[in-house]
Parts: sequence; C-alpha cells; structure tokens
Amino acid sequence: SSSASVTVLPVDARLPMSTTTGSLVDQAPGVRLQSFGDVDSFSGVSIRGSTLRQVLVYVDGIPLNPEGGQAVNLSEWPLRAFSRVEVYRGNTPGRLGGAAVGGAINMVRDPSALSTASSASVSSHGRVSADTLSQFSPKIAGHKHHISAYLNASVNQGRFDYYTDNGTPYNRIDDQRLERENNRSGAFHALLGWRTEVGNGTLDVIDAWMSRGAELPGHINNPARAARIDTSRNLLGARYRPHWSGHRAHIVGWWLHRGEQYDDRLNEIGLGSQNQAQTAQSSGLRIHDTFALTGPTSLGLTASVRRDSASIDGEGAAEDEEEE
Repeated sequence: SSSASVTVLPVDARLPMSTTTGSLVDQAPGVRLQSFGDVDSFSGVSIRGSTLRQVLVYVDGIPLNPEGGQAVNLSEWPLRAFSRVEVYRGNTPGRLGGAAVGGAINMVRDPSALSTASSASVSSHGRVSADTLSQFSPKIAGHKHHISAYLNASVNQGRFDYYTDNGTPYNRIDDQRLERENNRSGAFHALLGWRTEVGNGTLDVIDAWMSRGAELPGHINNPARAARIDTSRNLLGARYRPHWSGHRAHIVGWWLHRGEQYDDRLNEIGLGSQNQAQTAQSSGLRIHDTFALTGPTSLGLTASVRRDSASIDGEGAAEDEEEE
C-alpha cells in the first residue's frame, strides 16, 4: 500500500544464527552496509547513496532518529527481538511521518509471529551470546492480554591477531603480529511488549532497554590501554489503532533517552584528554489517518509534535534544545 519501493525481510528460523540486523538489511536492493569492526561494533546503512543520517530508523513505527538527527547503530538492536524488517527506498510511507532523503527501516514486532525460544552461541575471538523470548496471553477482567519479554546478553573478548609495522613501513625488522588488547565489550538488551484491546481499538506498549560497555583499542601502532565508552538507552512507546470502518488510523507516542560516557583521560585516542557524559532525549506524538475518498483514491493525513534535547557534562560542556 506504499508508493515507495519496499523489501520485507522476515526474521524466522531459516536465518543463520550469525545474522545481525545490519547484515539482514544489507540483503535488500540499493542498501550498503557500513560496519566498523565485528558484529558488536558500529553498523549503519545507506540507501541509494544516501548518508547514514539520511536513513530514518523506526521500531514499530517509533522513530529512533527523527528528521535524521543522528545515525542509528543497528548493532544495538538484536535481530531476534523482531518478526520482520521493512526497508523502504526513496519515499517514506506517510504513516511513518518521515521525509527521509534515502529511505527508512522499520523493525516490526508482530506478537502473532513470535514464538517462545532460547538460544546461545559461541563465536570466534571470544564472543559468547545468549537470548530468550517468552510470551503468554492471560485473560484479566474479561480482556485478553498478550505479554512478551525478550532478553539478550553478550560478552565479547575481542581477541584477534593483527599485523603492525610499528609506524615504520620501510623498516621490516620491527614488524610483528600482536593480539588486540583493550578490546572487550559487553551488552544487555531487554525488550518488553504488551498488547490488549481498549475500547474499539488495539493498544501496544513497548519498552526497549539497553546497557552496553566497550573498550576502545585505539590505533594499531599506538594502542590504548584504558579508553572506553559506556552507553545506555531506554525507549518507551505506545501505539493505539482504532478499528474505524474505512479508516487506517493510529496514534503513536514515545519517549527516548540515551546516555553515553566517553572516558579517555589519558588522551590515548588522540582527540585530547576527555571525560564526557552526553545525554539526549526525544519525546513526541504522531497522529495518522488514511481513509478512502472515491474508488481507488485515498487521502492520508499526518500531524506530529516532537521535542528534542541534549546536554554534555565535562570538558567543553554545552546544552542544546530543539522543538518541532
């Protein structure tokens, strides 16, 4: 029903366990994956030659980077928490309320397509990951509820050999092969969902929480010993879809909080001595309705309001706020 070119990528048991959100999206035509390391490192996509910020990313229609405010790291979103991923190239559907230059990615949770399961994996370089998905449908006060909980934890030692010339490309005597140090990382994800019928409509509530820490190894010829970055994120969203005859409407509200602590007080990365805590918040409300006019003609209307704020504590602290 969209005027955009769209590819729908299902997430099911046929996918290899090594598949990540970024590598799955990379299978869509016109998409180029840009990854800066292993599966736990930053991973973003460009669509049809766009920049990473020109691709809007959504979770169940909730924007993670409204109006291209930042590039979304897809490695922060575990693939098994979703039932499918929609990749839009060019025009973004009006129901998502965006006007991205490159396109949009919508990671969708469909409770009817999810199944209770658990898994664990051990990969090379000392990476261990485990996840579990549980769901149940109790009936309370005559109303049926569907509750789901997805949990994922991973630890990556980041142990791999690399070649270094010690900064002297014309001197082969001091060349050596070393093991990467200060390269460990760990992450914990939790995504909770609740669906129920309210009045003449369906209410969906999700809460996605993440805590992640990663050491920064630095340049191969000048490795870091103590630099690291810690990230936390919480996304709380609600969507109500009224069942009106001849209409496809929804109301979406969200609150997104993200915090990062960058610690390089020894100036090992080469950007100056820094120890900064950065926080960013985004909250908003979007209302959309598509209804038929005559024959095959339909009209879609979208109204939205959003408030963004960001602050940095530490060296060069600054604050900025934006409202739309």
